[in-house]
Amino acid sequence: MGVSCSCNEQLSTALEDQQIVEELTKAVSSSSVAEAVESIQAPPTETSENQVVESQAVALSKAEVPAEVEAFYAETKSLLEANAVPEVPSSTGWQDISKPSAKVFLKSKAAPARDCVYFHIQSQDQVPKLPMLEVAEGKITCGAIPTVWATKHWPLWFPFCDSVEMLRFYSPTSMLVQVKLKVLFVTLDFVLFLGIKDLIDTKGFVEVVFRSPPEGSEGKEWMGITVPPLAGSLPRICIAFAGFKAYPKTETNVEVEYQAEMLDTAGAPQWIKIFIFQQLSIRIIPELVKFQQKIPGSPLHRYLNSELTQESRDFLFGLHKKFQDHLARRTA
Repeated sequence: MGVSCSCNEQLSTALEDQQIVEELTKAVSSSSVAEAVESIQAPPTETSENQVVESQAVALSKAEVPAEVEAFYAETKSLLEANAVPEVPSSTGWQDISKPSAKVFLKSKAAPARDCVYFHIQSQDQVPKLPMLEVAEGKITCGAIPTVWATKHWPLWFPFCDSVEMLRFYSPTSMLVQVKLKVLFVTLDFVLFLGIKDLIDTKGFVEVVFRSPPEGSEGKEWMGITVPPLAGSLPRICIAFAGFKAYPKTETNVEVEYQAEMLDTAGAPQWIKIFIFQQLSIRIIPELVKFQQKIPGSPLHRYLNSELTQESRDFLFGLHKKFQDHLARRTA
């Protein structure tokens, strides 16, 4: 028995040596010896899920974003700060259109006509639990962050969303998309820049800013793309600027703030605007949560765990680590 094992081990070693030689020969025929050596992969080593997550956390600060995109993000952020909603919105002309589970305020501006909206929501007022980003055995299992981040899969859950096309992917933290909506019998669309900032360590939240190209930009160059034509007969929704903040409070509760200023290009009746904003304020989070149980085996699950670039995967796993650390500090 001992001789048999020894022979098997020698045979296995010989086969491995032969495989290495074949790989070297193949690589040398197309490149240098140095490249050939690099092409031989080291034997896999076992690493824990925590080790993987910790090593990927640094990706949040390493994602390369073009200078033009950084400048655009900073400009959009300045617009949000200059038009910040006061602590008591109703004191400055904001109309209170709140629902029981969401504070909602609406304000109209002129020259040009614009609609300003503000949401303030505690997720526990709408759902028992809102998972932000959950990982198991090295795979993303669910979470609001990856669900929202994966824009092309918005039609699976986002109210009124019919389709999303990626127009430009600068990095995991910045992208341009075209979103098409169907509301009642009306088809609408908007082109949107999304910029994501991890401010968990310094301010306790993750921030996403949104902004559209200027009105009438169809067919023109903007942020490295040619703005696509309108999706329907109605004017395109134009978001002058918008910002979303998610404050993880506990493992089950997230505080959400959303502020936006949009051009009133269609001149829709006030009752339609109120209806849409109220519905969004009370439907988005429940729809997000309802969709989480459908993620395993879905196209989104395959996308998150089989189709992402390493840079995008590192970004999401790094964000997961940041959330864990933040909640651990809050409960310490």
